Amino acid sequence: MIAETHAKGAIAKAKLVEYAVQKGWQMYLPFTDGVKGDAILEIEDELWKVELKYSSQKRSNNVIIIQISNSQPRRTRNRQTKYHIGDFDLLVAYSAITDKLYVFAIDEVAEKTDISLRLAAPKNNQVKGVHWARDFEYNFERAIEIIKQRQQHCT
Repeated sequence: MIAETHAKGAIAKAKLVEYAVQKGWQMYLPFTDGVKGDAILEIEDELWKVELKYSSQKRSNNVIIIQISNSQPRRTRNRQTKYHIGDFDLLVAYSAITDKLYVFAIDEVAEKTDISLRLAAPKNNQVKGVHWARDFEYNFERAIEIIKQRQQHCT
C-alpha cells in the first residue's frame, strides 16, 4: 500500500512538473519526505507552497472526488487529519479519471475531508452549491486571487 501511495504521489508531482515547465514557472521540491508541502511554485515572482493530491475516485460518471484530508495510521485505527489555513497555499489535485490538474486555494479546502467536482449537470438540474470541475481545471489564477483577497482583509 505504501509503495502504491508513493507511486500515485509521484504521478501527481510529474503532472505538475510538466505543467509548470509548459508555463515557464520554477518549481522547487523538498529533498526529504515528511516535510509540510510537496512543492513550491514560483509564479510571476511569488512563491506558493503546494500540497499535491492524486485522485482516482468517482461517485458517478459525472462526479469525481478529491480526498483532501490525510489518513495517518495511529496504532490500530486511521486518523483523518484536516488541513488548516497556513498549512499550504494551493492544493493541486491530479485526477486519473480526467487526466487534469485541479487547483484550490487553502481557503476552499481547509477543514474538509474531500471535495466533489461535477463534470456534467445533474439529472435533476440542481446547480446551487455545485463545484464544477471546469472552474478548477488548471486555474491557478483563480486560487491565487482568493488567497490574495484573504491576505488583504487580514492586513
